[in-house]
Amino acid sequence: MGSAERVVRRIGCALLLLAALALYLFVNHPATLCLLVLAALPPFCALLYALLPKPRLSALAHMPAALPRGQQIELALTLRSDARLPRLVRCTLRLGNTLTGERQTLIASAVLRGRREHVLRFTAKPMHCGLLTFSPEQIVLPDPFGLFEKRLSPNSSCSATVLPTLRPLELALADAADLYEAGAPQTAQLPGYDPAETVQVRDYVPGDPIRQIHWKLSEKADRLLVREFGRPQAAQVLLLFETAALPGGALTPERTDALLDGLCAVSHALLAAELPHTLGWYDGSSGRFRTQPITVRQELDAALRQLLSTPIRPGDVSVIGRCLSAEDRCDYAHIAVFSACAAPELSSLCHGNRVTLLLPPDAAAPLSEEAVCVQRVGPQLTRLEL
Repeated sequence: MGSAERVVRRIGCALLLLAALALYLFVNHPATLCLLVLAALPPFCALLYALLPKPRLSALAHMPAALPRGQQIELALTLRSDARLPRLVRCTLRLGNTLTGERQTLIASAVLRGRREHVLRFTAKPMHCGLLTFSPEQIVLPDPFGLFEKRLSPNSSCSATVLPTLRPLELALADAADLYEAGAPQTAQLPGYDPAETVQVRDYVPGDPIRQIHWKLSEKADRLLVREFGRPQAAQVLLLFETAALPGGALTPERTDALLDGLCAVSHALLAAELPHTLGWYDGSSGRFRTQPITVRQELDAALRQLLSTPIRPGDVSVIGRCLSAEDRCDYAHIAVFSACAAPELSSLCHGNRVTLLLPPDAAAPLSEEAVCVQRVGPQLTRLEL
């Protein structure tokens, strides 16, 4: 019940009480006295109800940690009060998607009897990927007549990740051997072939190349040790996901779902081929360009959770511009950009490497991007060459 409706109820109750009082004063009959008592009883009881001490109430929201997109789920809010008398409670709950900005309001009422728990259950059907948050926005204790109410501070919330739909994808990487230049930036996390950088020294395993044996350390340790060389950064794959709603490329929830499905399929295909890669996106909440090296499935899951909790916001600078500003050189052999349009900075990525622009099915293709391979993401994408 809103404040306006509550004011109307108070005015109506006051007018009824004044009418009963005037009738009693003019008629002065036992029947009019009964009418006056009956008219005064609701506001009097409501006032006594409002003067009762405010009970302590705890609210615990709950829903599954990971949710499938497009399937019905159950949400629960557990209420517990220390009030001895039954109390009416009305809850206004908010269900929101952090990524897409969608909001839904749920309203429910319950009667708390004593100190027992009461569970309010709801059903929802999340249709789009993102971080889904479920929390009580407002909890009030109204009197039975709707004249007064007490507001309580909600103290619980929960969140869940609505994951992209994983579809099988055949991935083929174009030859990028000409990009493996001497002196390219190294990464200390991934093994490779360049002897200029050593990632780690480990015990020899049959099948290791003889040229990687560290003879001096092997002699000191009295066992064969080998060096794992660094991999030039140019030998990696970079996946850029657009989180800015650029002019001419609105990121609707449907387009965002298609791009996330494509991103998830490409990353899984790279992991299946044992090809480490990097995921990059711009976090407008913190103002930082984030990158996450992906070498195992757990790192991909963690990166997806962070990405799905990043709000889509209007912007003039694309994720490509953010990437070029954050890194001195964008030396990657293969770069895949998941976006709803071709950003003006797209041509800046093309300097001898391979760049692929992946668009939603309904997005307009760029007019002239000779150096960029344009693909469509969606259920029809079964093979992709980077």
